[in-house]
Amino acid sequence: MKKHKGAAILANIIVTIFLICLCIGCSSPPDSKQKIKEYEAIKIGVILPLTGPMNYLGENERKAIELAAKDINSKYNREIIKVLFEDSKESPDQAETIANKLMNVDEVSAFVTSSYSISNVVLPIANKNKIIIAMLCTDPDIQKESPYAFRLYESMSSEANQLLEYYSKSKEKKKVVVFYLNHPDIVKELTVYLIPGFMENKINVVYYEPYDATDKDFKIKVERLKQSGANNLLIIGHSSEHDSLFKELARQGLIGKIQIAGGWGFIMPNNVPANLLKGTIVAGPKYFFLKNEKAKQFEESFRKEYGYAPDLDTTFAYNGMNILFEGLIYGLIGKKGNSDTVSRKLINSIQDGVMGEVSIDTYGGLEVPMGLGLIQQGEIVPY
Repeated sequence: MKKHKGAAILANIIVTIFLICLCIGCSSPPDSKQKIKEYEAIKIGVILPLTGPMNYLGENERKAIELAAKDINSKYNREIIKVLFEDSKESPDQAETIANKLMNVDEVSAFVTSSYSISNVVLPIANKNKIIIAMLCTDPDIQKESPYAFRLYESMSSEANQLLEYYSKSKEKKKVVVFYLNHPDIVKELTVYLIPGFMENKINVVYYEPYDATDKDFKIKVERLKQSGANNLLIIGHSSEHDSLFKELARQGLIGKIQIAGGWGFIMPNNVPANLLKGTIVAGPKYFFLKNEKAKQFEESFRKEYGYAPDLDTTFAYNGMNILFEGLIYGLIGKKGNSDTVSRKLINSIQDGVMGEVSIDTYGGLEVPMGLGLIQQGEIVPY
């Protein structure tokens, strides 16, 4: 009897110890940051135009990506993200060679690309090998070609829709002339979205006038505009050409007499005197004229790091990398999964960052709250 009782007591002690250990294990899961320290950094191959005519774009995006990596690594107290930069030189052939090297030699887990032409070349490589690719370009459909592709920049269709809404809702009878940059992305925005939208909304467009990025003399183009009787000018382009164009508009007395509107090209840095831009309507992300605290903190941090304020491309790159990095960490660290896990994490997600609350749709496209701004004293304010 005593022997049986002793055995029972011993058994109870063993069970009690087991339950205590089990409870401790359940109530105190391992620290996720500690778990992350056990794994190597996630390598990301970033292909940017660091030299050549688009190097200003690549350099700003590089700085934004560096800052985003620095912030995420600081958050996890280790190098959890390792970025490998490569120069595309805006050459599709060069980009293809680089992508294969990054994949086969460096064994990256993700690509980041800038511009449609480069993204379009790297995308098939990423898709075939099930590698996540984040693209900083405006083509609204490019990400639909792969479950591993994400467009983390505003869509040209979103910009076009804002401009069409502006023209269609105005009570003033508009006669519009469109000046557009002869660039594949701009031509696509015009032909696929703006022209059909103008026709559908019965907006009177007098004519469309192309120009090249290298154009410096706009005299004849502005004379034709002046003689057309148009009361609205829509400029769709980058920003480097705006200085010459606006000075010619001023010389011929059209500043203040004709309403000017445009897209993200007016948000980009330019050399146009502030008095010439006054009253210009701008379509773009709302964050640019309704900045939240995160946007202000990012601007302060970027200015402290590099000595000047970030532009639109820089902000999109920083915002996009924060989304990408967190998705990769969730999907890859701790052997939770693979590129499919990352993709499932990002698709149909809502993100809160420097651009406010943004979302990624079913196809991997970034949806940014868009709006209209008005340039006053060199600043963009809500329209």
